[in-house]
Amino acid sequence: MVHYGIGKKVFRCVACASLAVVFAAASLAAIPLLGGDDSYASAADAAAPPVSAYDIYDGWPQEPPTVNPPATDSPAQIEIFFDAGIKWKKTAMTCVPAYGQKSLTITYGEKLGELPVYYKTGYLMKGWYTKKKGGKRVNASSKANFASGTKLYAQWKKASTKKIAQAIAKNSKKQKTTMDRLQAAADSVAAYYNQCEYTSKSKTYNIAQGVFVDGTATCAGATRALGMVLDYMGYKWKHMNPNKWTHQWCKVYTKDGVMWADGGVTNIGAYDEILGLVGKGERKM
Repeated sequence: MVHYGIGKKVFRCVACASLAVVFAAASLAAIPLLGGDDSYASAADAAAPPVSAYDIYDGWPQEPPTVNPPATDSPAQIEIFFDAGIKWKKTAMTCVPAYGQKSLTITYGEKLGELPVYYKTGYLMKGWYTKKKGGKRVNASSKANFASGTKLYAQWKKASTKKIAQAIAKNSKKQKTTMDRLQAAADSVAAYYNQCEYTSKSKTYNIAQGVFVDGTATCAGATRALGMVLDYMGYKWKHMNPNKWTHQWCKVYTKDGVMWADGGVTNIGAYDEILGLVGKGERKM
């Protein structure tokens, strides 16, 4: 009886959309076991089946294992980077340079799928482009026909408080559940709020304009900014602890019962991740 060994190794390196695939040479070496012969025995030369319990039968000779050719390497994985172009103020409540998804690893040629959305004080995002100015716009249906390391750039347009609130409401309503809709709205308001200077000295610190456009706010302004979004989403809400020197948020009345939502959250979550907070029932603090 003989044993055959096959050795194969695959190494892959992705750098700027180039692939190097190295296959170790497949070795097919007969290794005799128990001092056996290297040749295959034919059926005629094989031992006869045992005729009694005292006979020893080593089995019929086995065919050599099938040697399959090396598998072809999988499609290249590329990494695409996102540049939102947001300059954070030194006085902002968070010091992280950006938030959300900074890069995407994807198979070359596949559709990009859902892309990250960023928010910038006084602006709405137009979309992702191949250049800072001009260039080609890409979206979820665009194919990842880029070199690894390609950078996509956010382009912006100035927007009023009303336009920003309406845009957040429209995007948030795309979520399937009430909780997810409130979470999306609170996340978006928190993204604007965390770019603000925390102050009660500006003229708009306690209204939506301070959060969305002027970049100065307290939790009172964040609550009213989220409330404005909730109005456009069709929810009734109540401002909790208004005009008090304590934390404030929205109590929301939905078809699924009473819930609460808070967009005045400062740098909650992991590094570069800004989240609003939501919950069911009455909020206890």
